[in-house]
Amino acid sequence: MAEGVRLDGVAPASLSRVPTAGGVPRPALLRALDGIRATRLGLVVAWPGTGKTTLMARWARGQDGLVAWCRLTLADADQRALIRTLAVAVRTAGGTGAAVSSALAAPEPGTAAGPTNRPGEVTGGHPAVEPTSAHDVLRLVDLLPAPLLLVLDDVHHLVGTPAEAELETLILGTGDRLRILLGSRTMPTLNLTRSEIPPPVVLTGRDLRFRIWDTDALMRSAGDEPLPLDDLVVITRETEGWAAAVRLFQRSIEGRLPAERRRAVHALAMHADYAAGYLDATVLRGLPPHQRDFLSDVAVFENLSAARVDAHRGTSTGHEDLRAVARSLPLLIDVGNDRFRMHRVLRRHLISAARAELGPVRTSSWFSGAATILRTEGATHEALRALCLAEDWRHLTDLLEDVGPGSVDIQGRLWTDPLPVDRIGPPPWRTIARARAAHLEGQFDRVRNLLNDLSDSTSPAERAATRLISSGAGVWSTTPARDHADGWEHCVREASRRDPLQAARRAARQRGPGATLAEGISLLIAGDQRTATEVLHRCASDPEAPDEMALAARLAEVSMASTRPTLPTLAAIDRVYVAAEQAGHTWLARLAHGAIVSFDGDERSHRRAQQLIRHCDRIGDAWGAAIIAWSLALSCLRAGGVHPQEWDDLGLRFRTLGATSLESWARSLYALTATAARLPDATADAVAAESFARTLAVPGALAIAYATLARSGAPDSVNAAEMMHLATSTAEAEGLLARPWEWLSSTAVEAHGADRVESMHGRAAEPAPVVGAPGAVVSAGPPDRSAPPSHVVAELDVHCFGAFSITVRGRAIDLGQMRPRARAVLRILALSAGRPVHRERLAEALWRDLDPAAAMHNLQVSVSTIRRCLEPGRPARSSTLLVRDGEAYTLRLRSSSRCDVVEFEAALRTANKTRRTDPVAHAAALRRALDLYAADLLPEDGPAEWVTGPRDRYRSQAAEAAAALGTLELADGNLEAATSAANRSIELNTFRDASWQLLIDALHRSGAAAEAERAQRGYARMLATLGVPADTTRVLGTLPLPVPRTTRG
Repeated sequence: MAEGVRLDGVAPASLSRVPTAGGVPRPALLRALDGIRATRLGLVVAWPGTGKTTLMARWARGQDGLVAWCRLTLADADQRALIRTLAVAVRTAGGTGAAVSSALAAPEPGTAAGPTNRPGEVTGGHPAVEPTSAHDVLRLVDLLPAPLLLVLDDVHHLVGTPAEAELETLILGTGDRLRILLGSRTMPTLNLTRSEIPPPVVLTGRDLRFRIWDTDALMRSAGDEPLPLDDLVVITRETEGWAAAVRLFQRSIEGRLPAERRRAVHALAMHADYAAGYLDATVLRGLPPHQRDFLSDVAVFENLSAARVDAHRGTSTGHEDLRAVARSLPLLIDVGNDRFRMHRVLRRHLISAARAELGPVRTSSWFSGAATILRTEGATHEALRALCLAEDWRHLTDLLEDVGPGSVDIQGRLWTDPLPVDRIGPPPWRTIARARAAHLEGQFDRVRNLLNDLSDSTSPAERAATRLISSGAGVWSTTPARDHADGWEHCVREASRRDPLQAARRAARQRGPGATLAEGISLLIAGDQRTATEVLHRCASDPEAPDEMALAARLAEVSMASTRPTLPTLAAIDRVYVAAEQAGHTWLARLAHGAIVSFDGDERSHRRAQQLIRHCDRIGDAWGAAIIAWSLALSCLRAGGVHPQEWDDLGLRFRTLGATSLESWARSLYALTATAARLPDATADAVAAESFARTLAVPGALAIAYATLARSGAPDSVNAAEMMHLATSTAEAEGLLARPWEWLSSTAVEAHGADRVESMHGRAAEPAPVVGAPGAVVSAGPPDRSAPPSHVVAELDVHCFGAFSITVRGRAIDLGQMRPRARAVLRILALSAGRPVHRERLAEALWRDLDPAAAMHNLQVSVSTIRRCLEPGRPARSSTLLVRDGEAYTLRLRSSSRCDVVEFEAALRTANKTRRTDPVAHAAALRRALDLYAADLLPEDGPAEWVTGPRDRYRSQAAEAAAALGTLELADGNLEAATSAANRSIELNTFRDASWQLLIDALHRSGAAAEAERAQRGYARMLATLGVPADTTRVLGTLPLPVPRTTRG
């Protein structure tokens, strides 16, 4: 604190004004700081560049009342300097100018000097003109016109100095008039356990660490094209969420082309060039030279201990050296048991600098020397990784042969786990590492493909690693082997298929943390939240449990076993996310990420959850997508949202995974929300859901189905009451704490259900209204009618002749959003629009090479896709356009719908009916049919068997219609029209004799002798191609030509 600051003046802005709060908004941290209103004290403790000041400033600016801001310096380590700084800040917060300061300096006549009952305070008197103690500052606070928030930044300058005692006195004086927020690089040595103050709010570097969504927000702030989610994951992981590093990387790629940005992201695992200047100038420059040299020396190790340091450097002071550097450098992180690790960005920077200084040969020797020390210590995995970084493949191979099955540690981790795949030398291990990376990403089907490409391994180390990866991935692939292994993962997999309580009992008979985890998850699938919470907590607290198991148990416990997530729940899930990300458990971190953004509740978070689901689908993480979709749908349901389509889609996801127990939950909740939204067939869906849950023995899903049946309208109120009692008693007996049917109030039903469906499709309980025929429903049979009036917007407009297209209520359907097989299903249904098409016919046409079950599954997926495209926002099962009737599907045509195939057939029927009775109507019908036949039927389907027959038939019918029309026109003397019709008929069917004869006859009668001769020769060539002699067919060229009319003139 500089001398000469006037106490009766205004403090410098840097000392008393709250800084402008930029950066990324972090609502979860701001909510955590809100606890200071109750506790009166908060601490934000983290190393530089984590956003402490930004966070405190943003929170302070959102507070009511007076705010005083002090940024402390080394000078404030003096007690008197600190008191002066605090007094200036308090007085400035109370007002500006000498008059206000004087009013605060002495009490008004006849009034007391303020409260005098503070701990250790001497009573009586008013504060001195120049405060000399924390008690004087507290009396100044009492004289302020409103309560004060005092924010002290850079408190680390006071740690271990006499001024820290004054700060503790000030903290003891907090109350209704004073709240304090401290920011520091290191934890103050204050006694915060004293009974005079409540436990403070404490945020540390772990809390301030950027999450993926924070990284995304920062990257978007530059205005560049958003990065893919997997790139955001890499950036967050490789920078360890350090705000300064993320910002520096963002600036380093700002304005670059997308490909350059992605290359920079992929290089993050190898170097930290983007942060070199900042680290040298801000982090390392303040250290003594010998400490900088020390850090450069020991950066070769992933984890640091005194023994490693001494062995590497040939010293005996490793313990003291580590402690000394750790006190000066927060980026040297204490991980317990007298071990430290460098922050990933700092270590990478120091290794890059060492490589540049030492050169390739000495760098290799540097890492190889560290590997020797690590191997002697028994740290085999770290030694293997050091040899990889040394590119010492010979010693790496030798060590792998020595360790054999030890390539997998007792935690179930592979030695390659933290390394970039391209840094792993021996080719078999590179493939194994790719398979392991896919396993950690939840890409279980890809694991199988990678391991299938790997030749049979003879090395014990390779076999152990392959067994580790394949055993886990095989259980969770979409087509798992149905073996009878007793592993814990097999118990969970069986629970996902059927009878989860039996799987839980099977797991309970086994031993170990894996069995406990399997029991807890199986109980959750069954719906027994009450018992599952206890079992999962036991696994999460087991000191013998591998990290991944303990974190999975904790995530399941806090996210799935609770009835309604709270802020502490979100904080607990966030801790799982950070721990999983730091440990390299990518898939588990992704699930925690999904739970956080799903449960957070706001619209932006739900958009992030949907983005994460799409990311999982893109990378092949089917289980991750399904679990996150479950979390999101459940969160919406808890909020009273009625979105049946989400549950229908979720059921399809679980069915694809072979997780029918989980599908039963989705089906019951679909029925519940469909009933709330008053969709057609909701009662039938509830009956089916109850039967499905009962068959698979899933009590929780069964309770929901019972409640849905009660809500859907039982025959009388007594039966409905009995059914609801059955639902609640089942839930109580089976330990289901949540009651989803109670989350949907009648108001919520109206707001989220009826309005949601009615807004696009009219009342959900009735068919969509038909233009021109209110309330009418057209039969499924093909309508024999002409086209609707042109001014009516067709509900469904289908074109199959020529390029296929379909329009719904004037909106052209983007067929590109469907997969090719789904488009083919739609075209088959369009070809038979208005008529049912049996599902076996569809499956046989498109999936005859698959077994019947797989074919039917693919058909269901395609139908669901088509329904969403035709009627977005409407639940697939309540589609009014693509309906199911028994074992068949129908593309329904209402009175305002159009289909060129249906109208073509109708026109031909009219032509046949009027052929003998009404020549004018007969000709009009033929013209209508030819107008509709724009080109061949569905040309995009090529020679597909299901289309060639109808295509040839309609082409032949069109050729006959053209010939018939030509004959009528010739009889009426319309020679030009007759010629045109004959030509059209020949284009459609070159081998039709009558059409050639009609053309030649029409041309002769019109006097076009040359054209008639050319037609005659064309007819002869056609006959020759068939081997038919021309003289066997009547030749019209011998007919007498009409005498040409002469022009008078």
